[in-house]
Amino acid sequence: MTATLTPAVQTLIESFRSLSAEEQECFRETITAADGEAVIPEAHWEILMERERLYQQGKDRAIPADEAFRQIREKLRGERTSLS
Repeated sequence: MTATLTPAVQTLIESFRSLSAEEQECFRETITAADGEAVIPEAHWEILMERERLYQQGKDRAIPADEAFRQIREKLRGERTSLS
């Protein structure tokens, strides 16, 4: 059986592969920090599942991970600026 991955998941996998071995290990340690349990809150999984559902229905567009990170950085900069 072959798994079919969404473009978003494929982009994440490609991004992971582009990390150095040290960065990959740090990532692995971070997501398994709680005795092998995922440290991703349930609410985050629900958001991801909803985004996947919307994507499958054609109601949400996939964007490259670099673009998503750029948007996140801009938002965080704006929030920091407004707090200063």
